[in-house]
Amino acid sequence: MSSPTLEGTSIVLLRASTTTHPGTVVHNRAGVWADNPTAKRPTICKILGAMWRALPDDEKELYIAMADEDRQRYKEEQAAAAEPVCDSVKEEPK
Repeated sequence: MSSPTLEGTSIVLLRASTTTHPGTVVHNRAGVWADNPTAKRPTICKILGAMWRALPDDEKELYIAMADEDRQRYKEEQAAAAEPVCDSVKEEPK
């Protein structure tokens, strides 16, 4: 899968890697909002944090493994983006 670029440029846009806690947040956020429709964002974050702390270690390992895979993906994309696109860069006329 190639990384997206800004239209008309050679600038590569990389999606940053995630950490373990946001992995659980992504999977649980919609349900928490549905269960607490009037709650403010800080309250939702506290609930999600409590859910993470309450997870057993074996379930946390799943999210840790997903975060490790995503971190590796990000490193590979960084390396690919750092490679030169062409052998030489022509200077623009002044």
